[in-house]
Amino acid sequence: MSAEPALARSVGRWLHAYPRRWRRARGAEVTAVLVDLARPGARRVDVRTALGLVVAGLATRWREHPPPRAYLAYRLAGRHPGTRWDGWLLDDVDGRLYPARLAIAEGLVAAVAYPSVERLYLAVDPPGPGATGPTVGGADSSGPASAATSEARP
Repeated sequence: MSAEPALARSVGRWLHAYPRRWRRARGAEVTAVLVDLARPGARRVDVRTALGLVVAGLATRWREHPPPRAYLAYRLAGRHPGTRWDGWLLDDVDGRLYPARLAIAEGLVAAVAYPSVERLYLAVDPPGPGATGPTVGGADSSGPASAATSEARP
């Protein structure tokens, strides 16, 4: 096996630090440059070049990621992060783990929202007589507590 295809595969593996759309647009060019600059017979990218690819790839991902507020609004409420982040949004939806990220976000929203909705439901429609659990809004006026308080009055 020739050294050039092995080196190109090695470069391709390290380029996974970059976003998918960036690799599609510029990956072949970066691979060609690194293959041209490599020492003769090299089969792998050297440590310094690999580290540079990873650091630059993560910096590119960070630069192209929406700010925390827009990200949380997108992830938890399903709001569009803005047209500036459309490329990132396409990468997110096309990503391999998108269904898992979506399920985690929906589970988190459900875990946080369900108790709040349950409290609202109890505040609007308290449980009837004989129900177990907390009552909201004080005691029922027709129950024994009101009779005991009325007897204690002079």
